[in-house]
Amino acid sequence: MPAAPSFADLAASGNLKGTVRPALGALREYTTGVLAVDGTIATALATLGALGGQYLLRTTAYSVTSADRGRVIDTTGTWTLSLLAAASAVAGFSVVLRNLGTGTITIDPNGSETVDGVTTLAIGPGRAGIVICTGTAWLTVGLTASAAGLTAAGTAALPGMAGVGDADTGLSWLGAAVLALSAGGAERARVTSAGMQVTGLISGTAVTQTATDTTANRLLKVGDFGLGAAKPPALTDLTAAIMPGQYHIVDLATATGVPAGLTGRGTLVVTRADGGRGWFILALPVASLASQRHFFGSRSIATGAITWVRAITDNEIVGTVSQTAGVPTGSLGQFGSSANGNFERRASGQAVCTRTDQTTPNASTAYGSLFRSADIVWTFPTAFFAGTLPAVAFSADNADVLGFRVISLSNTAVTFQLVANASIATTTTVRASAMGRWSDMA
Repeated sequence: MPAAPSFADLAASGNLKGTVRPALGALREYTTGVLAVDGTIATALATLGALGGQYLLRTTAYSVTSADRGRVIDTTGTWTLSLLAAASAVAGFSVVLRNLGTGTITIDPNGSETVDGVTTLAIGPGRAGIVICTGTAWLTVGLTASAAGLTAAGTAALPGMAGVGDADTGLSWLGAAVLALSAGGAERARVTSAGMQVTGLISGTAVTQTATDTTANRLLKVGDFGLGAAKPPALTDLTAAIMPGQYHIVDLATATGVPAGLTGRGTLVVTRADGGRGWFILALPVASLASQRHFFGSRSIATGAITWVRAITDNEIVGTVSQTAGVPTGSLGQFGSSANGNFERRASGQAVCTRTDQTTPNASTAYGSLFRSADIVWTFPTAFFAGTLPAVAFSADNADVLGFRVISLSNTAVTFQLVANASIATTTTVRASAMGRWSDMA
């Protein structure tokens, strides 16, 4: 298209017909090249390449040409919009692009050229904008929904608001007062008027970093402080500060601050009150019901020794009594029997032996003016503590029996004689008892 003729070409004095006619021809060619020939505004706008001067609806892949300058291109479906070379389009070339469907339109510049700095750009549902050539590359303006200041509702897979080059990550509006956050096409969080819902795992510094992390305002993970854990956090020193929770003690024999004499593993439950004052429950998780042990402990400060007391359960009232370093570690009472009688041991360290069927030979041996039996030996059904002697007592249902004479006494047996005021020619049944200690507990 030639340049427009100058005013001088048309109006200079002395112009001849032969000079004006070419100038008028050039003027017409220039005018029709700019505004077209039919005199309509639509044709003039299209010829000028005015923004919005042309319209096109596409549902399949399309390649932009120079004839599309200023054209509004509406799209539906999922496909690629190819751009012509920036050098051919020249700076200022622009088209308006709108995605009216639910698919994704991918803008693909020519060769290695870019759009908004990336090799391809995905336009999600409901998004619109202007694609402009800089002469060497392409850029976009807007790319918002058709309503001013608003975005499309979107879905989890194709959010209404997304980042450049990442169409499946962003925000969607799924209904009245329902805002969803998606990542990689999957919904991860939803905010409603009732609160917030999170889908998936939460990590980072918003959650506790260790099983005993006490940082304020962090979320607890499953297993923290033993809550829901198959194996709670381990403790070796109970005199240190311990936060509320559940813990396990690998070796009670080497742990610090546990009750004396314990071995094996232990389970600890801790609660705390103001000022760090603590309350503790220690249990020995053993298979045998009779071997189970439970202890309650407390202290008035955050650290230091714990005062322990042992809890007696119903299975420990009667069982095997025991002690360690003078401290009871077994049941409240222990009962047993043998051919030598019955015995009872108590957690206090006291022991009692009884026999109700001890028979004596006849008491016909003269003993001064009295009579006595031969020596009778009663071996206790359980031994008393070594180095101690029990107190013994005897009785018999015979009016002639005056009493009994102890010949010898040890912690395992007593030798005695029956004494009568008249000769007894038959055997006599004696009831015997012995009371002492089975341990040296104070």
